[in-house]
Amino acid sequence: TLTGSDRLRLAAILFRGVGASQVAAPWMELENRPEVSDFWDIQGHGDACYRSSKDWLGSEDSMAQSRTDNGHIVFVSHCWSAPVGWAETIPNLTSFSQTKAAELCDYAKDVSAQLYDDASAWHKIGFWIDKACIPQSDPDMMSLCVNLLEEFIALSDG
Repeated sequence: TLTGSDRLRLAAILFRGVGASQVAAPWMELENRPEVSDFWDIQGHGDACYRSSKDWLGSEDSMAQSRTDNGHIVFVSHCWSAPVGWAETIPNLTSFSQTKAAELCDYAKDVSAQLYDDASAWHKIGFWIDKACIPQSDPDMMSLCVNLLEEFIALSDG
C-alpha cells in the first residue's frame, strides 16, 4: 500500500496534459476545426487522445522547469454524454461536442486573462482531461490512474 506522499510522487510521474488549442476553439472557428469537436465525441478513439497529451511535470529533477515550460494546467471535470433533452433544446444549432469545445475555449480565455492580462493568450493554458491523460487501452494503468484522480487534482493549478 502506498503512503500519501508515495501516491503524490507516482501521480506526478503519470501526470499529463493537453494544450487548450488541441481541445478547444472559439465558437466562430469550430466549423474549421473539426478535430477539436471530434476529440469531445463520445465514441472511443482508443489511445489516440492519450497520444495527443504530453508529460506535464517531467521528472522530479526537472519538475519546476517543466511547470514553467508547459504553463498553467486546469483539471477538467465533465460529462461525456449530452444532457437528456439536449437535441430538443438545441435543435440543429450546435453539437454537444462543439459546445464543450467552445465553452472550454471561453474558460481558457478567462484563465488567460487572469494570469496574463491577455485573453488572447488562451492557447498557453493546459488541461488535464481523462480521455487524453489516462491511457484508455491498458486496463491496469487506467485503474491506477482513476485511483489517483485526487492526486491529479492536487497537482493541477485549478
